[in-house]
Amino acid sequence: MSLGKLYMNKNLAGAALQQFSDYLVAGGPLEEEALVGRAQALAALGRRSEELSTWQMLITQFPSSVYAQASAGTPKLLDQRLGN
Repeated sequence: MSLGKLYMNKNLAGAALQQFSDYLVAGGPLEEEALVGRAQALAALGRRSEELSTWQMLITQFPSSVYAQASAGTPKLLDQRLGN
């Protein structure tokens, strides 16, 4: 997780995405943060459809999360951008 955040801070979204994705496969207590990091990395890479799916996953899995509440409008905005 920390390495993923470091990569994002250095504008290495591809490497960050790999770190966050690996964390999510392994599982752990920071899955919420990993989902946020994954969504942000996907956004930086311009992969909007996958970003949307990740935000939706966060909202579904952690509905009372601060991150879910903060990102609640994101899927709707992305849907509009994608023409859905």
